[in-house]
Amino acid sequence: MRIHVVFGLAFLVIVVFSLMSIVIECSPSDTRIYSDPPNYIFDSCTVSIGYKFNVTLRVDKVADLVAWQMKMYYNDSIINVTQWFEPVWDHEYVFYGNKTFTAPTPPDCAYNHVGPGNGSIQVGAILIPLPPDQTPFSGSGKLCILEFIVTAIPSKNEKLSCALSINNPLTYLLDTKGSIIPNVTKEDGYYELRACMYTLTITTTSGGTTKPLPGKYSYSAGTQVEVLAIPDTNNLFDHWKLDGKNAGTINPIKVLMNSNHTLQAIFKLLTHNLTITTTAGGTTNPKPGNYTHANGTVVSVTAIPDASYVFDHWERDGSNIGSKNPIDIIMDANHTVLAVFALRKYTLIITSTAGGNTNPTPGTRNYTVGSSVIVTAIPSLSYSFDHWLLDGEQRKENPITVQMDKNHTLHAVFTLITYELTITITEGGTTAPSPGKYTHANGTAVSVTSIPYTGYEFAYWQLNGTNVGSDNLIEILIHSNCSLRAVFNPVLYYLSIHSVERPSGTTDPSAGTRSHVAGATLNVTALPDPGFSFDYWLLDGKKGVENPITMVMNMNHTLTPYFVDDVPPEIGAPLQEPPENVLAFQNVTVTVNVTDLGMGVKNVTLRYSINNGTTWTSLTMTKITTNTYQTTIPGHEDCTWVEYRIIAFDNIGNQATSEDYRYHIYAYVRVTKLNQSIAFIVGALIIIISGVFLCAYSLVSSKKRLTAMRNQSI
Repeated sequence: MRIHVVFGLAFLVIVVFSLMSIVIECSPSDTRIYSDPPNYIFDSCTVSIGYKFNVTLRVDKVADLVAWQMKMYYNDSIINVTQWFEPVWDHEYVFYGNKTFTAPTPPDCAYNHVGPGNGSIQVGAILIPLPPDQTPFSGSGKLCILEFIVTAIPSKNEKLSCALSINNPLTYLLDTKGSIIPNVTKEDGYYELRACMYTLTITTTSGGTTKPLPGKYSYSAGTQVEVLAIPDTNNLFDHWKLDGKNAGTINPIKVLMNSNHTLQAIFKLLTHNLTITTTAGGTTNPKPGNYTHANGTVVSVTAIPDASYVFDHWERDGSNIGSKNPIDIIMDANHTVLAVFALRKYTLIITSTAGGNTNPTPGTRNYTVGSSVIVTAIPSLSYSFDHWLLDGEQRKENPITVQMDKNHTLHAVFTLITYELTITITEGGTTAPSPGKYTHANGTAVSVTSIPYTGYEFAYWQLNGTNVGSDNLIEILIHSNCSLRAVFNPVLYYLSIHSVERPSGTTDPSAGTRSHVAGATLNVTALPDPGFSFDYWLLDGKKGVENPITMVMNMNHTLTPYFVDDVPPEIGAPLQEPPENVLAFQNVTVTVNVTDLGMGVKNVTLRYSINNGTTWTSLTMTKITTNTYQTTIPGHEDCTWVEYRIIAFDNIGNQATSEDYRYHIYAYVRVTKLNQSIAFIVGALIIIISGVFLCAYSLVSSKKRLTAMRNQSI
């Protein structure tokens, strides 16, 4: 601590005396300060909290470098500085082999936190002693190395990043004249940490696909990926291969993305056996025998009777399945098909129109000569039987008896029974189906849905003039002509805007309760009074911060605005009396204008330091007129630098702090200009005297001084 104080004073003294005759020349320069490498891109697969990395600060094309300072800003919620180094062992170090004073002393860091995510570090070095006793640096080289530690990692599908910003007035280079080197390019660095991603490669054998489709996909580490195997027709899913190993038959499968994976869906063809046989009297096409077919294949088999026979029927798996010829067999399992033949008979062909069936059902049947066949017509719902056509001749009886004395054809004719449904509406909606006249078969169940327009609601149905309820969907069984009417009513919702105490703010539109058509979109703007700002809305008990706020009137709403005084006081430029040439032990009066448009100014304080900010003394400023405050800084001895700042609080606790102001106390005889060599000699003497004094003082009153420094705020 004592060494830091001595070197700090020495550094400041040298810089002050060196800069007394500075003239900044704005000539072109290719000099730049930058970090090497400029970008730090990491992956959370390899980087975790606690990971450390170095940022090297370099300078290019500099001439006569004797001192440098760097101020870097960065997001200290994701990374932070642990220490810094002068790479004195490195031949690329700008002050390699020279003696320097550094602030702070490596590897200590001057980390500063001023708010969430807002951190900075300020470091620097100067040749001690200065040229000509030591050679300045020219060319390109390293200034310093900063060590960072990672303090946060990104979530899935995210990244954390920030600039490593050095482009600010506190980053500069000094030449042998003590001048700030002009036109220096200050290049910011960049830090980024990306979330870890892995690749899932999906493939299949022939016979199917997957969901998601085969291909390569990237997922965040730790993701559970679900993959479904989808077999093609006539194929079966058999098993999975995960990274070349059998992973079982669970479908879908879930893959944990803890590394890159390959997943293959294995499919196989599904087949069945068809056995075809006959009785005496004929053969088949294909011929009787055993056949293998893919699952789902439709196999057509034709019965071919001999000359003296007719085909009678099929038996599939031992069951009679009729006399259709040829027959289609769906290969959904192993099947046996038997073609049964009989001696020739007369044929009765039964057919029908739409709207009914017959018993026996329509089709071709063979009957022995002289037999009688009774056939009944069976109308479907909403149909009636009209007549038969027996070999083209109209017959009315039902059932009908057909004598099998030759081949016959019998056709049943049915007619549709229909009624009209008329749909109408009132204003405010429509229906599905839309309003109009519709023809339906008798006994048909017709569903009609009401569809209110925006701002309307469905009220009730009128069926043939009678209210039949308010269900949105109605089903009508058609047994006669009927009319249906949909009745709609308009819908209104209310917005209640609550007012707040003044002064604080108002709204546009103003407070009150107003009705609006359902579905209307409204914008309400919060208007804070001077000194206040909008804080949040309370919409139906829920907070929101957008302003103006947009809401849809699909229900009743209540809305209350809230404002906050978060505007700190405004501190004007102070008036100092005397404004300059302050003499030894002469009091200085400071007057300043402080205003606050919100809750008003609570107090104003002037804090001053005569030891370069090591300790500060507070003075309460007295209000002398409206918004005007004044206090007096007591006089001090010759050659004292007095630094002061003004701090103001309003009545709600908002704080404002002015910039720092300084003035120097002179003797009655002042030195206005010093030769550069004299400045160096005086600086060296002050270094020696300050060091001896501070060391002696520290040894005598170390405990007392440490206690005082802890209790004082800076």
